[in-house]
Amino acid sequence: MGDGTDSTGQIAPDDRGRRGASGVSAFIARVLEQLSADSWLPAVFLVGNVAVLFELEPSGWHPGVWAAVSRLVQMEWGALVILLFAIVIATIAIQAFEFELLRLLEGYWRRPPLLVRWGHYRIRRHREQYESIVAEIAQTERKWTLAQLETALLAGDSEEARLWGMELKILADLELSDEEAALTDKLDELRERSLKDAETEHRLVILDLRLEDYPEPGRILPTRLGNVMRSAEDQVHVEEGENLEGFMIRHLDSLPITIADEHRVHRERLDMYCAMMLVLLALSATAVLVLPFDEASIGWHIGIPIAYLLAIWPCYNAAIASARGFGGALLEAYNALRMAGKPAPMAADISGTPASADHYSNV
Repeated sequence: MGDGTDSTGQIAPDDRGRRGASGVSAFIARVLEQLSADSWLPAVFLVGNVAVLFELEPSGWHPGVWAAVSRLVQMEWGALVILLFAIVIATIAIQAFEFELLRLLEGYWRRPPLLVRWGHYRIRRHREQYESIVAEIAQTERKWTLAQLETALLAGDSEEARLWGMELKILADLELSDEEAALTDKLDELRERSLKDAETEHRLVILDLRLEDYPEPGRILPTRLGNVMRSAEDQVHVEEGENLEGFMIRHLDSLPITIADEHRVHRERLDMYCAMMLVLLALSATAVLVLPFDEASIGWHIGIPIAYLLAIWPCYNAAIASARGFGGALLEAYNALRMAGKPAPMAADISGTPASADHYSNV
């Protein structure tokens, strides 16, 4: 019959087989859909490197590596299926701990007590660095303003010299007299037409960029990544009693497609680089355990684990760069919602499906 049943109303054997296969495929597809793209690459990197490490022989760097890769390429289908399942399991494990890993790297440490005390020390160090940057900006501004004052005095321009004197008082947080306060408009005009030299401007730009990576002193966290994230989050002002994560989840579908996609990309990169740091640490420990420790392979046993550990630093810096982009996209998303005043067209990702709230967890 046309509905896949025979004359007795039973499902035909061929259709039963096709429906069973379709059901298994649909189940596998649903499982894979739950795994985020940013977890796949670290998982593949982890499983691939572990496989190579277990296949290595203590016969010299080049011969050992190529022999290991050759054996992996010549594996039977069963071994390849095992590797595939290992990748899926690694992806699930990485995704399960992604959120907690990001919180750990941001500096939200609750235990053990020794780590908490270390976090408090790092907060003090970051606060000192913040204050040092602020002081350096003020010193650079004062130095340039003093040079302008000296130039005006040498030129005999008393009015401009007075204005630059006012600027020095403002930089020193001194109160202006009523007579001086009436000249603030002229001081603003003088600032606009007075261009700083290239060296001073470059120095101030660099200092401002460093300062942007910090929140207010009372909100500083123990890590660079945490401070970059919190600095971005603090620029978004939600209503009292409302948290940022809830605000973004409720208004996610109202974001313009370009902003939603930009936000998603930066968040996925941030999660991926954080996961890669954990993977590299695990690979370093695996290399120490599985590589032979003898006179012929001592260089491998020391060099490979150290190489994995050194690779963590560029991954951490890449995570910080992604966090800056994530924060910028977060601010743009908030501004777009605030300016719209009402829900905008539904945001969708590149595939055309609505953007997932997973991209805005721990906003």
